[in-house]
Amino acid sequence: MRQINKWSGQFTASLPALNNKHRLRQIRNFIGVNSYKGDFVLDIGAKNFISESLGITQNTRGDLNKGVVAPLASYKFITCLEVLNHVQQDLTLLEGIHGLLEDGGTLYLSTPALGMFAYSHGKGNYKELKVRNTLMLLELCGFKVIRKKILTCYPFLFIFYGFLQPLRWFKPFPGDTIHHAGAPKAKWYFFGTRPILKWLLHRYVIIEARKV
Repeated sequence: MRQINKWSGQFTASLPALNNKHRLRQIRNFIGVNSYKGDFVLDIGAKNFISESLGITQNTRGDLNKGVVAPLASYKFITCLEVLNHVQQDLTLLEGIHGLLEDGGTLYLSTPALGMFAYSHGKGNYKELKVRNTLMLLELCGFKVIRKKILTCYPFLFIFYGFLQPLRWFKPFPGDTIHHAGAPKAKWYFFGTRPILKWLLHRYVIIEARKV
């Protein structure tokens, strides 16, 4: 079977980019921990900037659609950050997480929060759910939701990023002109409004749930 969750735990959180530093601050504030120590915490997916910044050393391996394979048999805390939307077998993933948690153990899960207007969150997003649907899935798999919070994917300063693109028409940036292969097409930036729309519409939910 083809591995269909190749982005899980890697694409959205692999680099110390502006949005990932923003997410890291929000996650630390939500969980109330700056850095974990010890082997009692598991992060779902491959190692990435956010999990390593949180001091997590335990990660899963293999295709999460087929089950959750971890170094140890049980954990007190599990983080599943921006992974649920990158798998098609979401129930398999959540049931696997439930099985790895100690009784009373805590799951911290974050995933895009689908709002009134659907807005693409990037490559490899196979499923994006409304918050109530994500909560229902957790309860179906044996979790009790303790609390949740809707957060922005980007810091406020991101809304000004789009205005850099029109400026390139008048004065090319050194090594980063509108002519290079990686530059976004100007027509998609709507003269700076695209980042504003992303800041307004891109939201994710972070949830604290307990195994019962």
